[in-house]
Amino acid sequence: MIAVIEFFSHNTIQLTDEMLTLLQEVSVQLAFVVERKQNEAMLLQMREAAEAANQAKSAFLASMSHEIRTPMNAILGFTQILLRDKSLNAGQQNYLGTILRSGEHLLGLINDILEMSKIEAGHVQLNLEAFDLNQLLQDVHSMFRERFQRKGLDLTIERSAGLPAYICSDEGKLRQVLINLLSNALKFTESGGVIVRVRADTAAGFLHWEVEDTGVGIAPEEQHKVFQSFEQTRSGLRSQSGTGLGMTISQSYVRLMDGELSLRSEVGQGTVFSFYSRYSLAAADQIQQRQAENRRVPGLAPEQPAPEILLVDDKDDNRRLLHDWLQPLGFRVQEASNGLEALKACKQTAFDAVLMDTAMPVMDGLQAIAALRNLSLPKQPVVISVSANAFAHDRQQALAAGADAFLAKPVHEAELLKTLQEQLSLQYLYEDAAGGVSSEPMAQAPAKVSADQLSADTRQALRDALDSGDLEQIELLAQNLADESPALAERLQTWAQNFDYEQLSTFLAEAAP
Repeated sequence: MIAVIEFFSHNTIQLTDEMLTLLQEVSVQLAFVVERKQNEAMLLQMREAAEAANQAKSAFLASMSHEIRTPMNAILGFTQILLRDKSLNAGQQNYLGTILRSGEHLLGLINDILEMSKIEAGHVQLNLEAFDLNQLLQDVHSMFRERFQRKGLDLTIERSAGLPAYICSDEGKLRQVLINLLSNALKFTESGGVIVRVRADTAAGFLHWEVEDTGVGIAPEEQHKVFQSFEQTRSGLRSQSGTGLGMTISQSYVRLMDGELSLRSEVGQGTVFSFYSRYSLAAADQIQQRQAENRRVPGLAPEQPAPEILLVDDKDDNRRLLHDWLQPLGFRVQEASNGLEALKACKQTAFDAVLMDTAMPVMDGLQAIAALRNLSLPKQPVVISVSANAFAHDRQQALAAGADAFLAKPVHEAELLKTLQEQLSLQYLYEDAAGGVSSEPMAQAPAKVSADQLSADTRQALRDALDSGDLEQIELLAQNLADESPALAERLQTWAQNFDYEQLSTFLAEAAP
């Protein structure tokens, strides 16, 4: 623009004041446009740098998760098997218990970091289910009792009058919040003890919680650090333990339950963490069904063919663990160490199910699943992807390749058996409270449902309702399916009523293109 003005000043064209004013206004607008373009370019560079950093973080977390979960799968799994051995003396049982607790603590650290990544991405949702509130409190007390006794501390749980026995909430997240708060209190308390108080506001549908300790307390100027990621107070740094994520995760969980986690503390006197969480009442029969499903399975129910299972994993320890879980129950088990061996085995044997690891040499699990689905076999086996890569996109990749289900390592025996039961419509025997084996099979597994049972129009209508958060439309669409597919209608209604949009979204994504 300056060059334009100089051009006019060196020529005979006479510029009026109005023309000069116009040229100056145009100059200002052009400068504004240039500055905006520069800012946009800078923002683009910053966004690309942030995306690159996020990708690097995701790659690091995925690698770290895999490297830790793989050996932890064997450590925790074989420890659980050894703990069943009634020939071990009390001291040996205690040693194994210490190994199990230490392994679960290590796994908890990596889970904290992974969970924080999910929270930052907004991928954490509630999993509402019916459970026994008194049993939860008893479990948490049992989990910490010995550790408190070793430090000479008291652990007391005070339940108010009128506390409901059975509630519907997110038991897992509520349990984790209590574990984080009690772990924190135990860490910073050297004398006295800790009291957990819970009371119910039935009219409002909230539980009110307090965890009070007689520990070192938190200085006022440091209290803001408690709920910040990777931040620790001076006391926390001196303890040299934890990731600095426990309270951040707890706050996120509590907010998902429509609550808020807060604290009041005085140095040298102790700290009180308090929060409230929403709940609804549950029926006793809902709890009984869950308790039946969680009983230990000593074997398959009689009068059913022994399922043929192929275990595919490049780690001998992982194959042996699954073998030692399944073979004593009556499953017929074969093994393969990579995807190529698995394909050869599937051509020779009609397997009912294949448990497929993901990361393997020669041919990885995803390639093997895709190739298996293209084989012309008399019967395609159920494929359960078993992976130490535990992110949501790892599950989606496995399902997209053709897997029927996904299990993250470390695999829990109960979760594995439940998945096999659902996928193969199995019946199990179960162990009663006295340790005896009953011939009564467990409750029939829920009917298997698939998004492919839905018409393309219905799937699209459900996706539209999901995108807009239209709960009533989802329930209406489910009701319309009640006559032709009651099991599918019931599953859709359950997800809608529990606001479990993530499960519904994943279910719809599994439909064939």
